[in-house]
Amino acid sequence: MLEVFANRRVMLLQGPAGPFFKRVAHQLRQRGATLTKVNFNAGDDLFYRGPEVVHYRGSFSDWRQFVTSLARRARIEVLLLFGDCRRYHRVAIEQARALGLSVYVFEEGYLRPDFVTLEQGGVNGVSSMPKDPAFYRRLSPSPLPKPKQVGNVIPGAAWYATVYAVSHGLLSWRYPHYQHHRSIRPFEQAGLWVRGAARRVLHSRHDRSIDERIASQTLPPYFLVPLQVHLDMQMRHCPFESVIEFIRTVVRSFALHAPKDTVLMLKHHPLDRPYCDYTSLFLHMDRDGSPAVVGLRRRHGQWEEFFSRAVGLDMGLGICPTGKGEDFILLRRIFPLGTRVLGVENGQPVWAYQGEGKTNLIEFLTER
Repeated sequence: MLEVFANRRVMLLQGPAGPFFKRVAHQLRQRGATLTKVNFNAGDDLFYRGPEVVHYRGSFSDWRQFVTSLARRARIEVLLLFGDCRRYHRVAIEQARALGLSVYVFEEGYLRPDFVTLEQGGVNGVSSMPKDPAFYRRLSPSPLPKPKQVGNVIPGAAWYATVYAVSHGLLSWRYPHYQHHRSIRPFEQAGLWVRGAARRVLHSRHDRSIDERIASQTLPPYFLVPLQVHLDMQMRHCPFESVIEFIRTVVRSFALHAPKDTVLMLKHHPLDRPYCDYTSLFLHMDRDGSPAVVGLRRRHGQWEEFFSRAVGLDMGLGICPTGKGEDFILLRRIFPLGTRVLGVENGQPVWAYQGEGKTNLIEFLTER
Protein backbone atom coordinates (compact mmCIF):
# COMPACT_ATOMS: atom_id res chain seq x y z
CA MET A 1 0.00 0.00 0.00
CA LEU A 2 2.83 2.42 0.80
CA GLU A 3 4.05 2.13 -2.78
CA VAL A 4 1.46 4.74 -3.76
CA PHE A 5 3.59 7.31 -1.87
CA ALA A 6 6.79 6.54 -3.76
CA ASN A 7 8.65 9.73 -4.77
CA ARG A 8 5.78 11.94 -3.56
CA ARG A 9 5.73 14.87 -1.12
CA VAL A 10 3.87 13.76 1.99
CA MET A 11 2.70 15.76 5.00
CA LEU A 12 2.18 13.75 8.19
CA LEU A 13 0.03 15.12 10.99
CA GLN A 14 -0.67 13.29 14.28
CA GLY A 15 -0.46 9.52 14.59
CA PRO A 16 -1.40 7.31 17.52
CA ALA A 17 0.60 7.94 20.70
CA GLY A 18 3.83 6.03 20.26
CA PRO A 19 6.48 5.39 17.59
CA PHE A 20 4.12 4.18 14.84
CA PHE A 21 4.39 7.28 12.65
CA LYS A 22 8.19 7.33 13.02
CA ARG A 23 8.25 3.80 11.63
CA VAL A 24 5.89 4.75 8.82
CA ALA A 25 8.14 7.69 7.96
CA HIS A 26 11.14 5.37 7.71
CA GLN A 27 9.31 3.16 5.22
CA LEU A 28 8.17 6.18 3.21
CA ARG A 29 11.74 7.46 2.93
CA GLN A 30 12.82 4.05 1.66
CA ARG A 31 10.33 4.57 -1.15
CA GLY A 32 11.71 7.96 -2.06
CA ALA A 33 9.04 10.12 -0.41
CA THR A 34 9.85 13.64 0.76
CA LEU A 35 8.34 14.24 4.19
CA THR A 36 6.99 17.15 6.21
CA LYS A 37 5.82 16.30 9.74
CA VAL A 38 3.74 18.70 11.85
CA ASN A 39 4.02 18.35 15.63
CA PHE A 40 1.40 19.98 17.84
CA ASN A 41 2.66 19.28 21.36
CA ALA A 42 5.58 17.87 23.35
CA GLY A 43 4.08 14.39 23.22
CA ASP A 44 4.40 14.49 19.44
CA ASP A 45 8.00 15.70 19.85
CA LEU A 46 8.81 12.77 22.13
CA PHE A 47 7.98 10.17 19.52
CA TYR A 48 8.86 12.00 16.32
CA ARG A 49 11.97 14.11 15.80
CA GLY A 50 13.91 15.08 12.71
CA PRO A 51 14.74 17.88 10.31
CA GLU A 52 11.41 17.49 8.54
CA VAL A 53 9.44 18.41 11.69
CA VAL A 54 7.48 21.67 11.76
CA HIS A 55 6.33 22.77 15.23
CA TYR A 56 2.91 24.40 15.20
CA ARG A 57 2.60 26.69 18.22
CA GLY A 58 -0.14 28.98 16.96
CA SER A 59 -3.80 29.14 17.92
CA PHE A 60 -6.45 26.84 16.50
CA SER A 61 -8.08 29.78 14.74
CA ASP A 62 -4.82 30.36 12.81
CA TRP A 63 -4.34 26.69 11.93
CA ARG A 64 -6.31 26.78 8.67
CA GLN A 65 -4.17 29.51 7.17
CA PHE A 66 -0.96 27.93 8.48
CA VAL A 67 -1.56 24.44 7.07
CA THR A 68 -2.64 25.87 3.72
CA SER A 69 0.50 28.00 3.49
CA LEU A 70 2.72 25.10 4.57
CA ALA A 71 1.20 22.73 2.02
CA ARG A 72 1.76 25.22 -0.78
CA ARG A 73 5.28 26.12 0.32
CA ALA A 74 6.38 22.47 0.63
CA ARG A 75 4.46 21.55 -2.56
CA ILE A 76 2.68 18.76 -0.67
CA GLU A 77 0.89 16.11 -2.72
CA VAL A 78 -0.42 13.80 0.02
CA LEU A 79 -1.83 14.33 3.53
CA LEU A 80 -1.34 11.36 5.87
CA LEU A 81 -2.86 11.14 9.36
CA PHE A 82 -4.51 9.03 12.04
CA GLY A 83 -7.93 10.09 13.35
CA ASP A 84 -9.87 12.06 10.76
CA CYS A 85 -12.28 13.46 13.39
CA ARG A 86 -9.64 15.34 15.38
CA ARG A 87 -10.30 19.07 15.14
CA TYR A 88 -6.91 20.00 13.64
CA HIS A 89 -7.18 17.11 11.20
CA ARG A 90 -10.68 18.04 10.04
CA VAL A 91 -9.48 21.51 9.08
CA ALA A 92 -6.39 20.10 7.36
CA ILE A 93 -8.49 17.64 5.37
CA GLU A 94 -10.80 20.44 4.21
CA GLN A 95 -7.85 22.51 3.05
CA ALA A 96 -6.11 19.54 1.45
CA ARG A 97 -9.17 18.79 -0.64
CA ALA A 98 -9.48 22.45 -1.63
CA LEU A 99 -5.88 22.29 -2.85
CA GLY A 100 -6.46 19.02 -4.73
CA LEU A 101 -4.26 16.89 -2.46
CA SER A 102 -4.78 13.20 -1.77
CA VAL A 103 -5.83 12.35 1.81
CA TYR A 104 -5.01 9.00 3.45
CA VAL A 105 -6.15 7.97 6.92
CA PHE A 106 -4.94 5.13 9.15
CA GLU A 107 -7.43 3.03 11.12
CA GLU A 108 -6.71 0.31 13.68
CA GLY A 109 -10.20 -1.13 14.13
CA TYR A 110 -11.25 -2.65 10.80
CA LEU A 111 -9.32 -5.91 11.11
CA ARG A 112 -8.28 -7.36 14.44
CA PRO A 113 -5.88 -8.48 15.64
CA ASP A 114 -2.55 -7.61 13.98
CA PHE A 115 -3.74 -5.21 11.24
CA VAL A 116 -3.61 -1.46 10.70
CA THR A 117 -5.45 -0.31 7.57
CA LEU A 118 -4.89 2.74 5.39
CA GLU A 119 -7.77 4.23 3.43
CA GLN A 120 -7.97 7.08 0.98
CA GLY A 121 -10.40 9.88 1.77
CA GLY A 122 -11.46 8.93 5.28
CA VAL A 123 -12.52 6.06 7.50
CA ASN A 124 -15.60 4.74 9.25
CA GLY A 125 -18.38 7.33 9.00
CA VAL A 126 -16.81 9.09 6.02
CA SER A 127 -15.37 6.00 4.35
CA SER A 128 -15.74 5.60 0.59
CA MET A 129 -15.97 1.83 0.91
CA PRO A 130 -19.01 0.33 -0.85
CA LYS A 131 -21.91 -0.11 1.56
CA ASP A 132 -23.83 -2.58 -0.58
CA PRO A 133 -23.18 -6.14 0.73
CA ALA A 134 -23.66 -7.49 -2.81
CA PHE A 135 -20.35 -5.84 -3.75
CA TYR A 136 -18.42 -8.05 -1.34
CA ARG A 137 -20.31 -11.20 -2.25
CA ARG A 138 -19.23 -10.73 -5.87
CA LEU A 139 -15.53 -10.72 -4.95
CA SER A 140 -13.50 -13.88 -5.44
CA PRO A 141 -11.69 -14.64 -2.17
CA SER A 142 -7.97 -15.38 -2.24
CA PRO A 143 -5.52 -16.44 0.50
CA LEU A 144 -5.16 -13.76 3.18
CA PRO A 145 -1.76 -12.27 3.97
CA LYS A 146 -0.15 -13.62 7.10
CA PRO A 147 0.34 -10.67 9.44
CA LYS A 148 3.03 -10.20 12.04
CA GLN A 149 1.45 -11.12 15.36
CA VAL A 150 1.65 -8.22 17.82
CA GLY A 151 0.25 -9.95 20.90
CA ASN A 152 -1.30 -8.03 23.79
CA VAL A 153 -1.03 -4.33 22.92
CA ILE A 154 -2.82 -2.93 25.98
CA PRO A 155 0.26 -2.52 28.25
CA GLY A 156 2.19 -0.82 25.45
CA ALA A 157 -0.74 1.45 24.62
CA ALA A 158 -1.09 2.41 28.29
CA TRP A 159 2.62 3.20 28.54
CA TYR A 160 2.66 5.28 25.35
CA ALA A 161 -0.45 7.18 26.43
CA THR A 162 1.05 7.91 29.85
CA VAL A 163 4.45 9.17 28.66
CA TYR A 164 2.76 11.14 25.89
CA ALA A 165 0.54 12.86 28.48
CA VAL A 166 3.47 13.47 30.85
CA SER A 167 5.56 15.03 28.08
CA HIS A 168 2.66 17.23 27.04
CA GLY A 169 1.98 18.29 30.62
CA LEU A 170 5.56 19.08 31.60
CA LEU A 171 6.33 21.02 28.42
CA SER A 172 2.94 22.53 27.68
CA TRP A 173 4.51 26.00 27.78
CA ARG A 174 6.21 25.20 24.47
CA TYR A 175 2.79 24.86 22.81
CA PRO A 176 0.63 27.31 24.82
CA HIS A 177 -2.36 27.28 22.44
CA TYR A 178 -2.64 23.54 21.76
CA GLN A 179 -6.07 21.96 22.31
CA HIS A 180 -6.12 18.17 22.49
CA HIS A 181 -9.16 16.19 21.36
CA ARG A 182 -9.52 14.61 24.81
CA SER A 183 -8.16 15.08 28.34
CA ILE A 184 -4.49 14.11 28.66
CA ARG A 185 -3.64 15.45 32.13
CA PRO A 186 -0.70 13.19 33.07
CA PHE A 187 -1.48 12.42 36.71
CA GLU A 188 -5.16 12.00 35.96
CA GLN A 189 -4.37 9.55 33.15
CA ALA A 190 -1.93 7.58 35.30
CA GLY A 191 -4.55 7.31 38.05
CA LEU A 192 -7.21 6.18 35.60
CA TRP A 193 -5.02 3.39 34.24
CA VAL A 194 -4.24 2.23 37.78
CA ARG A 195 -7.99 2.12 38.39
CA GLY A 196 -8.46 0.17 35.16
CA ALA A 197 -5.92 -2.44 36.27
CA ALA A 198 -7.64 -2.74 39.66
CA ARG A 199 -11.03 -3.21 37.98
CA ARG A 200 -9.61 -5.94 35.79
CA VAL A 201 -8.43 -7.85 38.88
CA LEU A 202 -11.74 -7.33 40.70
CA HIS A 203 -13.80 -8.54 37.76
CA SER A 204 -11.59 -11.50 36.92
CA ARG A 205 -13.40 -13.94 39.24
CA HIS A 206 -16.79 -13.23 37.68
CA ASP A 207 -15.42 -13.30 34.18
CA ARG A 208 -13.47 -16.51 34.79
CA SER A 209 -16.69 -18.44 35.25
CA ILE A 210 -17.92 -17.10 31.90
CA ASP A 211 -14.56 -18.04 30.35
CA GLU A 212 -15.01 -21.61 31.51
CA ARG A 213 -18.53 -21.83 30.09
CA ILE A 214 -17.36 -20.43 26.76
CA ALA A 215 -14.43 -22.85 26.57
CA SER A 216 -16.64 -25.83 27.47
CA GLN A 217 -19.39 -24.58 25.12
CA THR A 218 -21.98 -24.83 27.89
CA LEU A 219 -23.11 -21.21 27.56
CA PRO A 220 -26.39 -20.86 25.60
CA PRO A 221 -26.14 -19.40 22.08
CA TYR A 222 -25.35 -15.73 22.51
CA PHE A 223 -25.10 -12.40 20.77
CA LEU A 224 -21.77 -10.72 21.46
CA VAL A 225 -21.97 -6.94 21.98
CA PRO A 226 -18.51 -5.33 21.89
CA LEU A 227 -18.90 -1.91 23.50
CA GLN A 228 -17.12 1.15 22.16
CA VAL A 229 -14.85 3.47 24.15
CA HIS A 230 -17.21 6.13 25.51
CA LEU A 231 -15.18 9.04 24.09
CA ASP A 232 -14.15 7.41 20.83
CA MET A 233 -14.53 9.67 17.79
CA GLN A 234 -16.71 7.05 16.11
CA MET A 235 -19.47 7.86 18.59
CA ARG A 236 -20.02 10.93 16.40
CA HIS A 237 -21.00 8.71 13.47
CA CYS A 238 -23.69 6.67 15.21
CA PRO A 239 -27.28 7.56 16.13
CA PHE A 240 -26.66 7.11 19.88
CA GLU A 241 -25.75 9.85 22.34
CA SER A 242 -23.76 7.54 24.60
CA VAL A 243 -22.66 3.95 25.14
CA ILE A 244 -25.30 3.65 27.87
CA GLU A 245 -28.04 4.61 25.40
CA PHE A 246 -26.65 2.03 22.98
CA ILE A 247 -26.72 -0.67 25.67
CA ARG A 248 -30.34 0.10 26.57
CA THR A 249 -31.36 0.14 22.89
CA VAL A 250 -29.69 -3.21 22.19
CA VAL A 251 -31.27 -4.82 25.26
CA ARG A 252 -34.75 -3.60 24.24
CA SER A 253 -34.24 -4.79 20.66
CA PHE A 254 -32.91 -8.13 21.92
CA ALA A 255 -35.98 -8.63 24.09
CA LEU A 256 -38.29 -8.01 21.12
CA HIS A 257 -36.48 -9.79 18.29
CA ALA A 258 -33.89 -12.28 19.48
CA PRO A 259 -34.54 -16.04 19.27
CA LYS A 260 -35.63 -17.66 22.50
CA ASP A 261 -33.03 -19.33 24.71
CA THR A 262 -30.28 -16.96 23.59
CA VAL A 263 -28.13 -14.71 25.74
CA LEU A 264 -26.86 -11.17 25.22
CA MET A 265 -23.16 -10.85 26.12
CA LEU A 266 -21.92 -7.27 26.59
CA LYS A 267 -18.13 -7.03 26.18
CA HIS A 268 -16.50 -4.01 27.82
CA HIS A 269 -13.84 -2.34 25.68
CA PRO A 270 -10.47 -2.81 27.46
CA LEU A 271 -9.39 0.77 26.72
CA ASP A 272 -12.58 2.07 28.36
CA ARG A 273 -12.12 0.11 31.58
CA PRO A 274 -10.19 2.92 33.32
CA TYR A 275 -12.98 5.40 32.55
CA CYS A 276 -16.30 3.53 32.75
CA ASP A 277 -17.71 0.55 34.60
CA TYR A 278 -21.13 -0.66 33.50
CA THR A 279 -21.47 -3.39 36.15
CA SER A 280 -24.21 -1.54 38.06
CA LEU A 281 -26.13 -1.02 34.81
CA PHE A 282 -25.91 -4.75 33.99
CA LEU A 283 -27.16 -5.63 37.49
CA HIS A 284 -29.97 -3.07 37.26
CA MET A 285 -31.17 -4.54 33.96
CA ASP A 286 -31.05 -8.00 35.53
CA ARG A 287 -33.35 -6.88 38.37
CA ASP A 288 -35.57 -5.11 35.85
CA GLY A 289 -36.51 -8.41 34.24
CA SER A 290 -34.53 -7.68 31.07
CA PRO A 291 -33.50 -10.61 28.87
CA ALA A 292 -30.51 -12.68 29.95
CA VAL A 293 -27.56 -10.30 29.96
CA VAL A 294 -23.97 -11.29 30.62
CA GLY A 295 -21.37 -8.60 31.25
CA LEU A 296 -17.81 -9.57 30.27
CA ARG A 297 -15.09 -7.17 31.42
CA ARG A 298 -12.05 -9.10 30.20
CA ARG A 299 -11.25 -10.41 26.74
CA HIS A 300 -11.57 -14.16 26.38
CA GLY A 301 -9.10 -15.71 23.97
CA GLN A 302 -11.69 -18.05 22.49
CA TRP A 303 -14.91 -16.05 22.18
CA GLU A 304 -14.13 -15.17 18.55
CA GLU A 305 -14.35 -18.85 17.73
CA PHE A 306 -17.61 -19.56 19.53
CA PHE A 307 -19.88 -16.55 19.13
CA SER A 308 -22.80 -17.07 16.78
CA ARG A 309 -23.68 -13.41 16.18
CA ALA A 310 -22.41 -9.99 17.15
CA VAL A 311 -23.99 -6.58 17.60
CA GLY A 312 -21.95 -3.39 17.44
CA LEU A 313 -21.99 0.38 17.12
CA ASP A 314 -19.42 0.25 14.32
CA MET A 315 -16.34 -1.75 13.46
CA GLY A 316 -15.39 -1.76 17.14
CA LEU A 317 -15.15 -5.54 17.30
CA GLY A 318 -13.13 -5.51 14.14
CA ILE A 319 -13.57 -8.32 11.66
CA CYS A 320 -11.42 -11.11 12.96
CA PRO A 321 -9.90 -13.11 10.08
CA THR A 322 -9.57 -16.17 12.32
CA GLY A 323 -13.09 -15.89 13.74
CA LYS A 324 -15.68 -18.55 13.05
CA GLY A 325 -18.83 -16.55 13.74
CA GLU A 326 -21.67 -17.10 11.34
CA ASP A 327 -23.19 -13.61 11.29
CA PHE A 328 -22.07 -10.10 11.99
CA ILE A 329 -24.74 -7.58 12.97
CA LEU A 330 -24.40 -3.82 12.98
CA LEU A 331 -26.69 -1.19 14.48
CA ARG A 332 -25.54 1.56 12.15
CA ARG A 333 -26.77 2.85 8.84
CA ILE A 334 -23.46 3.79 7.34
CA PHE A 335 -22.06 0.28 7.02
CA PRO A 336 -24.83 -2.35 6.78
CA LEU A 337 -23.06 -5.58 5.84
CA GLY A 338 -26.20 -7.51 4.93
CA THR A 339 -29.79 -7.37 3.93
CA ARG A 340 -31.66 -9.49 6.46
CA VAL A 341 -33.44 -7.11 8.83
CA LEU A 342 -33.91 -8.61 12.29
CA GLY A 343 -35.81 -5.65 13.65
CA VAL A 344 -36.14 -1.89 13.72
CA GLU A 345 -35.40 0.28 16.75
CA ASN A 346 -36.13 4.01 16.65
CA GLY A 347 -36.25 3.86 12.89
CA GLN A 348 -32.81 2.25 12.66
CA PRO A 349 -32.58 -1.19 11.04
CA VAL A 350 -30.74 -4.01 12.78
CA TRP A 351 -28.83 -5.58 9.92
CA ALA A 352 -27.31 -9.03 9.68
CA TYR A 353 -24.86 -10.40 7.21
CA GLN A 354 -24.03 -13.97 6.37
CA GLY A 355 -20.56 -15.42 6.67
CA GLU A 356 -19.85 -15.74 2.93
CA GLY A 357 -19.37 -12.01 2.50
CA LYS A 358 -17.11 -11.79 5.54
CA THR A 359 -14.09 -13.39 3.87
CA ASN A 360 -14.58 -11.20 0.81
CA LEU A 361 -14.75 -8.07 2.95
CA ILE A 362 -11.52 -9.01 4.72
CA GLU A 363 -9.85 -9.54 1.36
CA PHE A 364 -11.11 -6.15 0.15
CA LEU A 365 -9.69 -4.42 3.22
CA THR A 366 -6.29 -6.11 3.01
CA GLU A 367 -5.76 -5.63 -0.73
CA ARG A 368 -7.04 -2.13 -1.46
